[in-house]
Amino acid sequence: MTGKRHHEKTDARATPLILFSVGLAAFVVITLIAMAWMFRVMDTAFSKREPKAHPLAVTAEKPQGPLLQVVTARDFESYRGEQSRILNSYGWISREAGVVRIPIEQAMELVVEKKELKSR
Repeated sequence: MTGKRHHEKTDARATPLILFSVGLAAFVVITLIAMAWMFRVMDTAFSKREPKAHPLAVTAEKPQGPLLQVVTARDFESYRGEQSRILNSYGWISREAGVVRIPIEQAMELVVEKKELKSR
């Protein structure tokens, strides 16, 4: 290696770095202020465009507390029991129309009998 080693004889000037930092900080602050102003303007503009609720309109209230299904197995057993009771019992569907509910086994037998009568 032939050659002399050189070094800087002057330091970096601080004035341009400080001016850039101050300018960048000012730009960020101005941008934040402009965005806050823009959000306020747009919020008022959009709130004027939304139709107001009718004074007599009913607003749905949220129920108190969480609505969680705590014991799913018990709930499912209860549901299945209710469905089984409906499928295996007699009951009125509509008294005015004369429509009744019959047990599913009996209903299947009636369907088979009707098909046998039609096929003869």
